[in-house]
Amino acid sequence: MSRMTTAALKFKPHQPGKLSVSRNTSHSCAYCFTAKKPGEDPFPVCAGCKAVRYCNREHQKAHWKAHKTFCQYQKNASETLARVEAPGSSGLSQVQEIQQRLQDWSGVHLYSIHEAIVSAVQLAGPRFDIATEYIRIRVGERTNNDGNPATAFFIKSVMLSTDPESRKIKPKDADKYHVYPDKFVRAEFQRMRPFLKDTMARRAGSAMQGEDFMGYINVITEGIPMFPTAQSIPAYRWNEPDKEWRLTLKQAVDMGLVFRKVDEPRGSFWAPGEMVKKGANWVWVQR
Repeated sequence: MSRMTTAALKFKPHQPGKLSVSRNTSHSCAYCFTAKKPGEDPFPVCAGCKAVRYCNREHQKAHWKAHKTFCQYQKNASETLARVEAPGSSGLSQVQEIQQRLQDWSGVHLYSIHEAIVSAVQLAGPRFDIATEYIRIRVGERTNNDGNPATAFFIKSVMLSTDPESRKIKPKDADKYHVYPDKFVRAEFQRMRPFLKDTMARRAGSAMQGEDFMGYINVITEGIPMFPTAQSIPAYRWNEPDKEWRLTLKQAVDMGLVFRKVDEPRGSFWAPGEMVKKGANWVWVQR
């Protein structure tokens, strides 16, 4: 089973606020990865990008060199959206709403996405270079969705792709290598590179990384033209990769099946469940 950290169990409705991203995103320090404990106040948000948190000022300063590119990119994107789109009834623009729904969807299905991409990378073997390649997930929005973050999108395709700037590939060979050298994906890689390099350096040799640690796999999720969402997921190797990983991921998403880590006297395990609406929030309930 995966050694991933469990994700959120409750998803709140979107609204304008201190964050430029969904308020359901991780409440952990971007530098030391410490998670906020239950009952504690949220960690302060970066005043520039309004997308990441730090547990203290010293960690924010220490992380600035790696964070700078991402910070400016996120700030510019937010300012552009504010100029071109008027807010709707929620106080957010239509694109912001879709962006935050996509962020929630990615967070809800983090376990299933992790299992799929690790299998994909293991099966690809040496053909997949973690440093220069990534997983590209293309999704479509469900127009009749009832607000459930687990069923907000459906998967169109999942493929192993190459960082457009990592090698010289002629346009005629783009389909062969699954390369789509658009400027928006390039921008995502440019903003992620310093962060990933810094993160890998600081986590190298840590206790959480045993011999089965593969590294961080870049995942680009596309649901909105011009605004892809980038994640970097720590991946751990196991003995039996799923040869039907695409189908397994698609079925979990189509069914709204959500896995969360459960601690019981017999041990911890990842349990299947679903998101159920309680009041204004969507809450994970074990099946």
